[in-house]
Amino acid sequence: MAFAIDYLRRERNNGNYIALFINDDCIMPSDFVEKMRSVCAQERSIVAPVVVDSSDITRVVDAGVTIDWSRYRFHGRKDWPADSSFRDEVDVLPGRATFFPKEVFETIGNLDSDILPHYLCDYDFSLRARKAGFRIGITGETWIGADLGKTGFSSKGRRLTRKEAMFLAVARKSQENFFDHSRFIWRHAPTRMTACKLLVLQLARSVYTIFANMRRG
Repeated sequence: MAFAIDYLRRERNNGNYIALFINDDCIMPSDFVEKMRSVCAQERSIVAPVVVDSSDITRVVDAGVTIDWSRYRFHGRKDWPADSSFRDEVDVLPGRATFFPKEVFETIGNLDSDILPHYLCDYDFSLRARKAGFRIGITGETWIGADLGKTGFSSKGRRLTRKEAMFLAVARKSQENFFDHSRFIWRHAPTRMTACKLLVLQLARSVYTIFANMRRG
């Protein structure tokens, strides 16, 4: 994705554009792009739709995420914004389907894929944009359907082999990659003291997760 953004910035340097980050396994209504462009222009912000389960589009799986930095927990809302409104009480947006105005890339540059090549890269970009003064939010005007079976490697809801458990903390496609979470914490925690405490906590969580899954046989 970072390569595509570099190409877009180079080819459309003198023009105006809105970039769409989207996963290749998503489904959407026919008027998705039109509605998203309209909200992005109207709200003058970075916008993401409500994310639903592609196998059951009545089930909301992501309607905005906040971060609890006291315990390093991500809290995702699963309620549709009232009256299809714009919800900006969020900390980060998913990379599944997010519209970014050109000004964002001109101000903060590209995705930092060298530091976070997979998971958390989209959250990192959202926080960098917010720190630069850009408004971010979820619109209830439309939705995107995600194939939850293709969201990567995680220990949640499954039994793991010993090999999978060992690689859980370091695998590139693991949602629980210790190094990715450590880089994210160090970059965005409110204070260095908080970052140090959370790094120790995250290490303890990673070790526990590995051994807990190994005991499953």
